[in-house]
Amino acid sequence: PGHSDALHLTGLIDYQEGQHERAVHSIEQALALRPHHAAAWSNLGLALTALRRLEEAVAWIDRFHELWTARFDALDAVIDTLKREEQAHVRQKRK
Repeated sequence: PGHSDALHLTGLIDYQEGQHERAVHSIEQALALRPHHAAAWSNLGLALTALRRLEEAVAWIDRFHELWTARFDALDAVIDTLKREEQAHVRQKRK
């Protein structure tokens, strides 16, 4: 308890063993400790789907999608910055 990765993995094992209520509980605890854990959001959506709690599942899966999109947007911004810095460096060297 108290370690988000351990709680998430426990929930994933519970899910794989068909213990979906336990899976939801463990993964929700993991997310309380680490709210930006995209894989945990996705796995929570799967566990909720298995329980036929479909409205909740859709909300959790949407959150997973938002987190992954934000990660890639942030990565794209870093790449763009690095490219601009490299271009500026090359121009500076030519002078």
